[in-house]
Amino acid sequence: MAFDEKEYRTDARDLQIENVSNDSSHDEIAEEAKGGDLSEMPPGYYWSWRFIGSVAAVVFMAQGLYLGYVLPANTITIINADLGPDPNYALIPIVKTLCGGVGLILVGRLSDILGRRWFMIGGGIMGIIGSIICATATNIDIILGGTVFIGLAGAVQTSFSFVLMELVANKHRAFLTGFLFLTTCPLAAFGPLIARAIAAYTTIGWRLNYHLNLASNAISVILFFLCYHPPTRKQLHEGRSLRQDLKDLDWGGIFLFAGGLTSFILGLSWGGGLYPWTSYHVLVPLILGFFILGAFACYEVYMPLKYPLVPMAMFLNGAFMALAGVAAVASMFYYSLTVIWPQMVTSLYEKDSIMIGLVSGTLGGSIAFGQVVGGGTVRFGWGHWQLRVSALAMCGFIGAMAATDASTRTLAIVMCAFGAFAVGIVEVVAIIAVPFTVPPEDLGLASGLLGSMRSTLGSVATAVFSSVLTTQKGKEIPPRVTALAMEDGLSQSSISAAVKAGLQGAAATLAKVPGISAERLPVYLIAIRDGNVSSYHMVFYSSLAFGGIAVICAFCCKEFNKHFTNTVARRLQHTGKKQETMKEV
Repeated sequence: MAFDEKEYRTDARDLQIENVSNDSSHDEIAEEAKGGDLSEMPPGYYWSWRFIGSVAAVVFMAQGLYLGYVLPANTITIINADLGPDPNYALIPIVKTLCGGVGLILVGRLSDILGRRWFMIGGGIMGIIGSIICATATNIDIILGGTVFIGLAGAVQTSFSFVLMELVANKHRAFLTGFLFLTTCPLAAFGPLIARAIAAYTTIGWRLNYHLNLASNAISVILFFLCYHPPTRKQLHEGRSLRQDLKDLDWGGIFLFAGGLTSFILGLSWGGGLYPWTSYHVLVPLILGFFILGAFACYEVYMPLKYPLVPMAMFLNGAFMALAGVAAVASMFYYSLTVIWPQMVTSLYEKDSIMIGLVSGTLGGSIAFGQVVGGGTVRFGWGHWQLRVSALAMCGFIGAMAATDASTRTLAIVMCAFGAFAVGIVEVVAIIAVPFTVPPEDLGLASGLLGSMRSTLGSVATAVFSSVLTTQKGKEIPPRVTALAMEDGLSQSSISAAVKAGLQGAAATLAKVPGISAERLPVYLIAIRDGNVSSYHMVFYSSLAFGGIAVICAFCCKEFNKHFTNTVARRLQHTGKKQETMKEV
């Protein structure tokens, strides 16, 4: 018996945690694009060369995501030393994060409407272009231009965690997601080490990072083109032309969302770094972005839109918001720790570049391992309890890092690893469960919105924690250095130079300050180290405030094991004809 999409949507009311698409904006879907029971799929569906090739394409796309961010982010100072110096080098990770935060919701929502195939291919092509530009760059401005393309590609590549979900049975989504994260473990764990080793020991240095990204993107584009054939736009909207679909897109919402979020994230990223928080360079984009995003929300509520970019009903979907809340806080820990943890390692524990990369990699490696374990075990029926326990562990272990100091290197690494492991479980369980909170046709919307919230709030957390760290260093280090300098009878100019060197962590510069002898230098370094320890303690204390929100959201999450069924939402095309099965009466 042919699979009836309307009957499925009616019967699926119990399957979906909450249906937010109560409007009539969903068009008729072609019979050959519809999913059904796994037993109705073509024989050998999972083993067809197109399906295996599609999985391989997503694997290489995921590697491109990590190669495009983790490796360059860990060598930006080396890049700046080679091509600069240019103070704008600090914008490299900001541009990448900005493009990802703005682009992911657009990719998720628009691919729901227009089909996913060409978004995946286009993302890979942008990654190729960006890699070529960066690999041949002669100055920082060219690197920034190439990073824009890599950032836009990253918005597509971040969808690796959900782009195949609709093509497999619900019960297999968790295993597939866990497998995909497993393939990212080497770069997540050893990316910082690989990046620094490449920069130090290869002939072309840091440029090889972009060559690797180029190769990964090229392979993914070829595989996507040959193998990945999800339902097309025509199949998703029978009887409608491309012109009609383009006309009905939420162009006003796209403009307001992209403009508002871009302005807001830029303000956050500039604050406390390139400019003081009280500078108009920070305040103007922050305030402007806030009001534009407010206008976007009003626009989405009151305009009669066929395809709203973000239906406001999503924010009334309790199941979605609970999952998004706990996952967003987990990402806040992740994004901020990617900045704070390497600084802490450098300030307190390691001086060798390779060892800094190795120890810093414990963060990304532990998160990736948690994602693999979470994806492999959530199917066993206690996913909501995994969220609750992991949220508590995340807060406990990361908060406990406030008990570490310069003499507790092992304890700091262990606490960071366990906390990051919990972060990984929270993230992957939420990624797997969120699509169950909406109908199949809104999978990209829900997953894209989740990703955008994670990225945006991650930027907020990075700005907050970095500001706390900078402020505390300003309170803790100058008095300690000044007291020692006055004991040694240093001049006012030498005191100022010593304080500046202490805040920058520049031991070599401190040693050159007039009046500081070689015998007294270790005393100054210990004082600076102690000031850093107190500053990092305040950062980890601050994290507990966000962690409390995650715990509350985790305990609001519902059980979702009942949704791991044999249902396949959409079918990969050109894999054979569906099998006819008799429906029991």
